Formats: sequence, structure tokens, C-alpha cells
Amino acid sequence: MALSSSAFSQQIIGVDAATSQAQVRRDENGFSACGVRVLALRGEGATSYFYDFSLMFYVEHGRGFSKFGAGKLASADVLKGAGGLKTSVPPPTGFWIARVDQAKAVRPLKYLPAEDAGYTLGFIDGSQALQAIDDIASGMVMQFNIRYKNDRFDQVNQFSAPMSAADAASYHACLAGIEARLKE
Repeated sequence: MALSSSAFSQQIIGVDAATSQAQVRRDENGFSACGVRVLALRGEGATSYFYDFSLMFYVEHGRGFSKFGAGKLASADVLKGAGGLKTSVPPPTGFWIARVDQAKAVRPLKYLPAEDAGYTLGFIDGSQALQAIDDIASGMVMQFNIRYKNDRFDQVNQFSAPMSAADAASYHACLAGIEARLKE
């Protein structure tokens, strides 16, 4: 039996729009977590798909954290600016992200249910989380997958979403604060 190589390949799909936002947390000692939230949108005929994920680094735990979900809505609603983003339920079962030129993807080491319907949480190695956050913030071309239980293959979504100057300033201030705390 002959098998074609395309039978086992992953399809790479560019998203139509993506944005990244800095996320920072503070406690009584200063910055306690830094990260990025990505919102991406891909249209496919009458249906549009959205992806919503965050990567954070928490100084207290010395590790990364992810939250991810996806959903779909009518493309006509997207064009009108109407319709709310509602994630798919049940929540996803897997997530990975990588720079386009890297072979190894960043993946959660452990998954947990999120309080928000349609989202899953995951713990990520701290240094890998920081590198992925930096890559996204600086506008590197990234690929990701949010996987659901019955997905037959990983659909690889590709995007670049550098942070705005204001978000980048907030993120870099947070990183400097975290570095100072780690040296204490």
C-alpha cells in the first residue's frame, strides 16, 4: 500500500488578523507576573474562527502558565462588528506554540480545567514561557495549535502580532521588575 507524504502532514494556515496585549500582575512586592495575550481571527467563507490564548511567567512559582480556547462565529457578524466571541465547549485538550524557525514547540507540562467555560489551563517551563512571550512581543512569526478531543490532526495557525509601543513598554518594565525580584 502506497502512502502519500501529505496524508501525514499538518496544514499551515495564516490567520487574517492577530493582536497581542501585554499582561502584568503586581503584588505588595512589585511585579509578580508578566505575559502576553493573543487574539487571532481566521475567516473561512461564512464562518470565522477565533483563537484566544495567554502565556504568563509567575515569579512566585518560577514557571509559566497558559490559558487557551477557541471558537467560531458567523463571518457576517465579524464584518458588522456584531456578535460576541464564545469559546467552544467542551474545552480544548491541548496547546502548543513555536517560532516558525524552531523545531521544538512549547507545550504545557500539565493541563487543568479553567474556571471560564471553553478554556483550559496549562503549566509551562518558565524559561520556555519567557522565550515564547518575548518572541510574540517582538513580532516573530509564530505557529500554534489549539487541539480538541476529536481533532484528527493539528491545524497549524501562523501569525505575527508585535506588541504596540505602549504594551511593549509595560511588558519590558514588568520584566525588569521580575528580574530584580529574582535577584533578591
